[in-house]
Amino acid sequence: MEDIMKKLVVLPALFLILACQDHNPLRPDLGVPPELAVAPLQGGSGHVVKMVPFKAEGTWALVDVDFSGCGGRPDWVTTFVELVGTGTHLGRFSTVSHNCWSTPDGGITWVFQAHAGAMTASNGDLLYYLASLEEFGSTHPFYADDTWDLGPVHFVGGTGRFSGAEGVYSGWGRNNEERTGGTFTLEGIIFSVGSSK
Repeated sequence: MEDIMKKLVVLPALFLILACQDHNPLRPDLGVPPELAVAPLQGGSGHVVKMVPFKAEGTWALVDVDFSGCGGRPDWVTTFVELVGTGTHLGRFSTVSHNCWSTPDGGITWVFQAHAGAMTASNGDLLYYLASLEEFGSTHPFYADDTWDLGPVHFVGGTGRFSGAEGVYSGWGRNNEERTGGTFTLEGIIFSVGSSK
């Protein structure tokens, strides 16, 4: 009975993730290996999957902008943003996020489409993440008071203790005056076999 209850807690999150995979998803081309696909949750004796909080904070900086395309779309723009911070289950971590933006009016307005990358934990383990307007309904608005938010962002596997990791988080932060950097906060939940060890 206890195993059935654990599976019932995990089932809605797994269904949400898998339900979005029945079409050709929009993903930035990161050159990442195929094991980044969402893996099924592993349960059973000795490998209890449980939900645990995820929190992180730090600073971000715009690294580069590429106007030659993104996600297989030559008319889209790619931005590369470096994040450095401290997080639960990660320790000190860093990542470079790849972000896709469409430009429906020739570049005056940028519309968020996708966000992806891999957080490198203090021990070198990788935790992959993905947000997508098409696949998950993710949004990334910027506000007049130089704040922003982003979400939902999904964990989609990783290496080491993050192998098979799943979960979701939202982020928000503040821009500097030049809008080339600032601060961020991330909060959510993570499901991982490694989280129970």
